[in-house]
Amino acid sequence: FTDVTGDIVGAVLLSDGRDNIQHVIEIKGNRFEKCVASGIGTVAVLNTKSTAQDQLMINNNHFISCSGDPTGGIYVYYKDYNTFELNQNTFQSNLRAGQEDNYGCDAYIRKMTILNVQDGVQYYRNAFTTSTTNNPYSVYYSYEVSVGSNSGYLNLRSTSGQCWASQFESGGNNDGCTCTSQAHPNSCTCPTNVPTYTTAQCQFDKLPSCTGTSQPSGGCRCLPSIYPSYCQCPLNDLDVSYTKTQCDYDKIPPCTISTTTPSGGCKCTIEKHPIQPTPCTCPLNNAGEYTKAQCEIDTTPEPVDVDPTPTDPFDCERDLQADTPTYRCACPDKEDKAKW
Repeated sequence: FTDVTGDIVGAVLLSDGRDNIQHVIEIKGNRFEKCVASGIGTVAVLNTKSTAQDQLMINNNHFISCSGDPTGGIYVYYKDYNTFELNQNTFQSNLRAGQEDNYGCDAYIRKMTILNVQDGVQYYRNAFTTSTTNNPYSVYYSYEVSVGSNSGYLNLRSTSGQCWASQFESGGNNDGCTCTSQAHPNSCTCPTNVPTYTTAQCQFDKLPSCTGTSQPSGGCRCLPSIYPSYCQCPLNDLDVSYTKTQCDYDKIPPCTISTTTPSGGCKCTIEKHPIQPTPCTCPLNNAGEYTKAQCEIDTTPEPVDVDPTPTDPFDCERDLQADTPTYRCACPDKEDKAKW
């Protein structure tokens, strides 16, 4: 089906409202390309009556650059199906006409009765197993519940294999999708040969944020306001919202005594800024009450005063024999200058 323009549907319309008729519908192995409908989609199935053995199987088809409203791909309005499959379909560049966000461009599923399963969202996710698309939120679903209805958008597996960006996470990501810098759910797989997104950065991004209440077994990321000693700092300073430099400083404990810097270091404070055996760590800038400039003054050792004039003539004589005398002794008498 190529370059087909229809009124209600772009290519296939199946509709039946008769009672006590068993329906076994299978659409398999077709290619629908550039099918355009002013109505409900490329393939539409409307079944307002059903039996306990009704089946719907729309598997292994291609829907490419098709357009319609409320979907450019598959439209299903039904009562019940014992078998409900929309597997191994390839959706690419389909459009939901008149919708800027293009959500629901691949499929629109509307069940007119209560869906008797424990998890309706997962039920429809399973129905599209191994189907792929290059659009997020491409499947719309709606079904009745005991009071009202439940509806939303689902993500299919992306054509590229990459995870959907974080703003689309509510639609779900498939386990094992390839992590990216914009999307890295816990179940994603880190790339191994992407110079712009290293494995180390990916593994850091997948860590949960620290809460400060307990230490997760797999580690956690430091936050600007939560940085327990066990948290992991950013790998570099590229993310200016919280840099490695700032995080490393945040994790240093404040100094508790004025005389000695502990072996692990400590942060200088207004009251306590030891310099022995090494100076404490000064603030990174001058923004706070205790500034970097003041701290550097406080942690600079005072010069040691040395009396430039020896009190003992013998000391002067001894120092004159050194390569670099430490005292400014008076020059010896004229006849003694020969020994210089």
